[in-house]
Amino acid sequence: MYEGLESNLPHVLMQFSDAPFPKGTQLFASRENVMEYLENYAQEVNHLISFNHEVIDVALKRDKKGQTWEVAVRNLDTNETQVESFDAVIVANGHCDWPLLPDVEGLDEWSRAFPPSLHHSVSYKNALPFMGK
Repeated sequence: MYEGLESNLPHVLMQFSDAPFPKGTQLFASRENVMEYLENYAQEVNHLISFNHEVIDVALKRDKKGQTWEVAVRNLDTNETQVESFDAVIVANGHCDWPLLPDVEGLDEWSRAFPPSLHHSVSYKNALPFMGK
């Protein structure tokens, strides 16, 4: 996320019903405020979050006691696979986490010829690299 980024909707519309933003938060919260809010909110469930894992399968299992979600994952660091059961599943796929460049004729050749001149917005942090250009 780039420096100076602010949300595009009022924080009162994006807050969780059981956790308001701190008093004094500007109407369109900064990225730092949003990040801090989400990190604080997630503290009690942080032990349930797995990073750097590939989901292999998610299956709803029903029995006489009810239903659970069986989730099979592969740890991308160790390559180990494991299966766990949960009451609920949240899909957080991070679709904005990597650059997706359009298929434009000549773009690959341009990138090879002038490597520092091609930028994707996902890597934008501030305007300093473009000053004076």
